[in-house]
Amino acid sequence: MDDPWDEDVMLGSFETLSPYQRAVVAGLVAHRVGVLAEFPDIDQYFSFAPGYTFLIEDVLRTIDKAATVGQVDAAEAGALKERFEELLGPDREEYEEPDSWIAANYVNVASMVDYALRTWARPGESQTSGFVVLSSSDAFTAGLHDNEPTLEVVEVARQQADMAAVKDLPEPMTAADYAALKAESASLREAIRAQFQVIIDSEG
Repeated sequence: MDDPWDEDVMLGSFETLSPYQRAVVAGLVAHRVGVLAEFPDIDQYFSFAPGYTFLIEDVLRTIDKAATVGQVDAAEAGALKERFEELLGPDREEYEEPDSWIAANYVNVASMVDYALRTWARPGESQTSGFVVLSSSDAFTAGLHDNEPTLEVVEVARQQADMAAVKDLPEPMTAADYAALKAESASLREAIRAQFQVIIDSEG
């Protein structure tokens, strides 16, 4: 099957969005992959895990609020960034990947959620940080190795649909519009949860 991810096409679409629109799209991706934070017993995979689930959930709530306000609270984003550095280490410091594939995916998801927050917090860098979220999610879903149509195909299509949808909505969008956008991701979010559970079960 042809690779569903065409970087030139995806980047071309992403570039046409405003910083606000990019942040919304990146935040929707974070909500989909952030489903991993709902799994139990994450702390068995690494010593720093206590606080992982709370951090991801706190960031997603902050992103939700920003979508309907138009910007993220700077103090709140700064405090969350400090928590990410406690979890993942400071920026530009080499991080040692966990040996476990499952643990590596938890770290990958945390990094995507971190970059989604950056997309909100640093509008001038939204094209770079936001596209990191989109491309990382493509790689993440491709690595789940499920049946046809793959989660990667569905994820890329969802990103394209989200980019098209935000262009027709006001800035900031209403709570109802934002809830409707999130609802469009619900089935994919649950599919990611289900496939990750399959992998956990197979490794157990």
